[in-house]
Amino acid sequence: MIKKAERILGDAFGALVHPSLQEGTPAFTAHRYFIGTRLAFATCGVLALCLFTIMPQLVSSGLHYLGVIFLFQAVVALSVSRLGGFRAGVLLSLISLSLIPVLAGGPASLALLMPLILEGALLQGPRGAVVYLVSFTASALVSFFTGPIVSPQAITLFSAA
Repeated sequence: MIKKAERILGDAFGALVHPSLQEGTPAFTAHRYFIGTRLAFATCGVLALCLFTIMPQLVSSGLHYLGVIFLFQAVVALSVSRLGGFRAGVLLSLISLSLIPVLAGGPASLALLMPLILEGALLQGPRGAVVYLVSFTASALVSFFTGPIVSPQAITLFSAA
């Protein structure tokens, strides 16, 4: 059952990889993994925005930021898919994900992003892990000094009123 699902998802995400890459190469696998994870983030972003839309009084306005940041990952994934700019896509994704502690969650939310350091190591080797770690550390420091930037005025950015 799991192997069948893995094959179906692998084929679906493999079809999204830029045509210039040959199947079976490490670059192809890295692109497929990156696109798949970013589309999963985007799905979580849609769910977060739907949840905020349905129950705005019960859910923090920080969920707006989280939803938008996660939804932006779909733009990154599709640009990597169609344009093939893997390093630019990784950098753009990293910058947008580094905004989570600053905009939505504070320094504690950095713990949620720690698995992405492993992703950086898998996709780009030790240098990728260091870049991810430095980016998230800088984000945590900024968040520590400023606190999460979520205020009642932030709601006006996302509401039609």
